[in-house]
Amino acid sequence: MQVRTWDLSSPNPRPPTLEEQGYILASQARRQDGSLLVFQNPNIPEWTPGQTILVFVRPEQPPAPTGGIRNWQTTRVYALFEARQAAVNAIQSIGLPQLQVQANPAAGLTNLPSWFWLSVQQGQLDPGRPMSVSIPWETTWQEEVDVCRPGQIPGSNPPVINPCQSRRTEWEDRRESGVITANIAVQLQATNVTWWFGDDQVESYSRVGLGRASTEINDPSPVRHTYLVSSLQHAADGGYEVRAFVAWQATYVLALSNGQGENLTIPAARSNLFSVRHQVRESQAIVAQGR
Repeated sequence: MQVRTWDLSSPNPRPPTLEEQGYILASQARRQDGSLLVFQNPNIPEWTPGQTILVFVRPEQPPAPTGGIRNWQTTRVYALFEARQAAVNAIQSIGLPQLQVQANPAAGLTNLPSWFWLSVQQGQLDPGRPMSVSIPWETTWQEEVDVCRPGQIPGSNPPVINPCQSRRTEWEDRRESGVITANIAVQLQATNVTWWFGDDQVESYSRVGLGRASTEINDPSPVRHTYLVSSLQHAADGGYEVRAFVAWQATYVLALSNGQGENLTIPAARSNLFSVRHQVRESQAIVAQGR
């Protein structure tokens, strides 16, 4: 998954559009606090990372109040936008678990199924992270005010001071600020596994593609493959290279102290590749004639 932000007022040259790079707009969600655009490239296979690009469009500032107000600017509308950025950054920074490809039998035989599965060697299979982010905001403007100037009432004796002898209009600076707290929960879940068995055979699975450790003939792993040719030609490398491409779905939930909130699920947000060498031998029956 790639994430891009773009400020429409940026003086930098316009980068190539995603459409120019072969992506199409798959879905969009437009809100007052900005837009979320999801682009996908139909020319990239499902198991290849980088097929999905999220574009967060920074929201426009809300219209300024009318009547005696000028130079009104605020960053408060960006709170949810900033929380989204923090959530996506967390998704990218969470450490993926280290998985190990296992097989039964350890050395396979042609024409007999080999069972495969992934075991967690380090970390959690579905890692997550709660976090809290403080988002400061500030609103500044100039407000038109009447200013009174005191002065002596003409002809008064003894002198009488009028506290508002004359009036004039001035623009006074105003400022408000505060902090919005965003509580963010990020969760990754392994949802898809694609297996390459080293003999030009590929099989895609859902979460069951993680397999299951098994030594029982009546309870095999859901990931199994039957080799028709031994790995003799790959003996110098240690056998067939079996690879498992794992894709993790990401979900974030946002709850802001200003009442805003959002949850979003991102398919195939993270991915990793794990491999092992698997020897496959060929067993032939020999018929001997007894004497």
